[in-house]
Amino acid sequence: MPKLRVAYLFILLLPLTLCAQEKVWLAGIGRAAVLDTYISQEHYSGIEANLLHAMTKPLKNDSAWSRTHTYQLDFSHTTSRAGGSADYAAMLDYSFGMHRHFTVVRNLDIAVGAQGDFFAGGVYNTRGGNNPGQARLGIDIAPSVRAAYSFRLWRLPLRANYCISAPLLGVQFSPAYGQSYYEIFVSGNRDHNVCFAYPGNAPSLDHRLTVDLFFGKTALTIGYLGHCRQSKFHEIKYHYYSHSFVIGVTL
Repeated sequence: MPKLRVAYLFILLLPLTLCAQEKVWLAGIGRAAVLDTYISQEHYSGIEANLLHAMTKPLKNDSAWSRTHTYQLDFSHTTSRAGGSADYAAMLDYSFGMHRHFTVVRNLDIAVGAQGDFFAGGVYNTRGGNNPGQARLGIDIAPSVRAAYSFRLWRLPLRANYCISAPLLGVQFSPAYGQSYYEIFVSGNRDHNVCFAYPGNAPSLDHRLTVDLFFGKTALTIGYLGHCRQSKFHEIKYHYYSHSFVIGVTL
């Protein structure tokens, strides 16, 4: 029995001898749901478009460690349930991740690590008012897991990929409830506008499921991209939920 446990542990921790360099370009379209009580108590839903570019490289030619740079741009146009007003939201996200690769079973690559995220964007409401817009700005550290499984279907070389990350600690900008941006940046009337973020007040999740169809070293990539971004600072509730179909290429 102890020998079996040792063998199992050895297989679980066996690193891949090579993590290949890879570049991914994806474009997507889907649905988004937005709530930001700083500018409106109303729920908005509508269409989202996004672009994503990810580059993964090994730390060295025979390394089981890799580094990944990911750039993502999201834009959405959503309307209220009554249709009387609209939200325009945009977000630019950059992340840098470090992952350790393991071979669990044949053709299955599991990568475990963490990433640092920086995001900037905002929401604008067409209804106007004293506070028609809200800026989103923050940084965080997120545990991250990636998996890739290579297989064949009707002799076609395919690979299924899944990535997931969830912020653990970070800081975000937020005005106080009813506080205008004029007060913060012109009058200097600041009120703890840099907020500590953790799963208790900003539970969020990003994940991506794609399938690659290879033609030589190039692959056609299709799949799903999902975001769940939430926060509650100074009694201001915010969420951005989106589900998108993505298509692109992997080199």
